[in-house]
Amino acid sequence: MISFQPLYNLMKKRGLSFYQLAKMMGVDRTVTYRLKKNPNITLATVNLLCTAMQCNISDIIEFVPDEKSENIIQTDIYRYKRNKLASGLALLGLFINCLYFMLFYGLNYQPYANVLIGLSVLVNLFVLLATFLASEGVKVYNKKYCILLLVVAVIQLARIFIYPLDIMLNGEMLFETQATISVRYFGATLGNVELSVILIIYLALSVACLVASAIIGYVRAVQLEKFNKDLESGEISVDKALAELNAKDEAAASETKVQEV
Repeated sequence: MISFQPLYNLMKKRGLSFYQLAKMMGVDRTVTYRLKKNPNITLATVNLLCTAMQCNISDIIEFVPDEKSENIIQTDIYRYKRNKLASGLALLGLFINCLYFMLFYGLNYQPYANVLIGLSVLVNLFVLLATFLASEGVKVYNKKYCILLLVVAVIQLARIFIYPLDIMLNGEMLFETQATISVRYFGATLGNVELSVILIIYLALSVACLVASAIIGYVRAVQLEKFNKDLESGEISVDKALAELNAKDEAAASETKVQEV
């Protein structure tokens, strides 16, 4: 929209009232008072303002984009565009989880070869399948899958306090038998502490990605849901918003031409 805020600032700087401005312009004071509430004035009035204030158009008028119209168009784009950000974060969390279990299952530690490791495999399968499914769900703005992402994130968080913590404590937490656990990783030998820290980092990063994906997916899903309801009820109109933005673009172009002249 067109704003006369630069004019108000200039008047304040020069210590002018609207009454004094009207006298300088040679018009009735109602003309200048209307600037406060209804800035729809003619080019002739703009010319009188510039002459009286001895300034350019840009010194008294500025174009301020209408955020409401822009938001309508931006939200309308969501209807035809996949939520790749939320989906991508979920898949990134899945990839980081793969790094976790590839490192963990590379351990050669006999006490872990029991029923618990089988349960860990099942948990990993659930995490992989659930995360992939949820990534497809949030991609199409289905907020129900955001809950699934949060459930997986809680599971990932809980896993930090099982094997990674046990490794840091040299195997004493789960089996009460102290042992040195090590593994070769990218050419380096990792001890208990290093191994535990890397596993915890992988799980923490996975949790962060999943939570971020859930939040972004939920916010955009709710935004699109509300937008569709308002669109159906007639409270907003995409065509009207586009027309307003086009009119503003034309007004800005016209202002540029006037300044060039």
